[in-house]
Amino acid sequence: MTDMLGYEPEPFTHSQHFTALLHPDDLELVMRAMQDHLSGAKPEYRSDYRIKASSGEYRCFHDIGHISRRDTTGHPVTVTGAVMDITDRRTVEEALSANELRFRQMFHGHSAVMLVIDPMTGGIVDANDAAVRFYGWPISELKEMTIQQINDLPSEVVQERIASATAAPSARFEFRHRLADSSTREVEVYSNRIQIAGRTYLYSIIRDITERVVAEQIQREVHARLLRAEEFARFGHWEYSLNDRIMHASEGASRIYGFLAPTLPLETIRNCALAEYRPILDSALRDLIERNLPFDQEFAIHRISDGKITQVHSRAEYDAKTRRVFGVVQDITDRKRIEEERERLILELQQAIEQVKTLRGIVPICAHCKMIRHDRGYWQQVEAYVSEHTEAQFSHSICPQCLERLYPEE
Repeated sequence: MTDMLGYEPEPFTHSQHFTALLHPDDLELVMRAMQDHLSGAKPEYRSDYRIKASSGEYRCFHDIGHISRRDTTGHPVTVTGAVMDITDRRTVEEALSANELRFRQMFHGHSAVMLVIDPMTGGIVDANDAAVRFYGWPISELKEMTIQQINDLPSEVVQERIASATAAPSARFEFRHRLADSSTREVEVYSNRIQIAGRTYLYSIIRDITERVVAEQIQREVHARLLRAEEFARFGHWEYSLNDRIMHASEGASRIYGFLAPTLPLETIRNCALAEYRPILDSALRDLIERNLPFDQEFAIHRISDGKITQVHSRAEYDAKTRRVFGVVQDITDRKRIEEERERLILELQQAIEQVKTLRGIVPICAHCKMIRHDRGYWQQVEAYVSEHTEAQFSHSICPQCLERLYPEE
């Protein structure tokens, strides 16, 4: 022992030489432990204490011993034992104790919801104040519950998640948890293994993500409605970044142009347009970016997927702050076909109208002979005038009245 303390052995010839070096707070405990053993109250002597080394610092020792020889009257004469320097172990224990204290202070005082779970049973070993407020059960009830009673998944599935969390250094899950008022909340759980008194537990931090989940669901529904609207109206939207010269297209725009990737270089999109439209589109895009002139173009493209010629209408605006062009594009192939058909029918109708001759206004006619005076002042037979001004042709016959008047004898 003197070697461990850094002393020469000669000065230590009596137990008092050692007791004089004991820490004042430990002297009484050491002497009582020895007396309990010598008196027969304890079967052996055990004691932890601090003793001053030659350097002046106190080191921690652990003694264990027993009476090895008695005199003829039965009184103890010799105590034999072992001495161990436990300074390093005590330092570690004190550090662990301090860490545990800090952990407990952090655990119970933290605003985040926290649980300590036994991975073998799913039992809730501990819960902090935030967990009590969040779940709505008193701490005494929470510590009698299992995580399976809170998690909305079947118990066997929850146990599988616990096993996977225990096997990994850390794990993240999304669950639906029940509260004391029977409502449910969507939660994000981060779990880590921790050691407490030599046993493994799961230390879990729970974050309420209900609002985020609801917002994401609304966003998915809105996106689904947008996709349906794009498909129904045969339109899409696109965005072009001047920084990377990449075109980002919606599903509707991708469908119109016939490509699967949501992003493509501008040059690829440009080459989809028929050659005669490319200079016009280049000029319109340049005017939009440099002069903020409206971009409103109708043009034809070769679809990438099948080469089919499609008529499209695209409009766009430019955001100088983000250096991005946002636009919409619509498939107007059917509209163009209808417009062309309408123009063809109008043309045919106009040609038909031009071929039809009509009589309009007041026609001067003789009350007696029924000859008509035309616009040049000459008088014409009715049939000659009508034939000249219309497409009608006459065939001559005689009515019964005129036949009787002109040919009475017949």
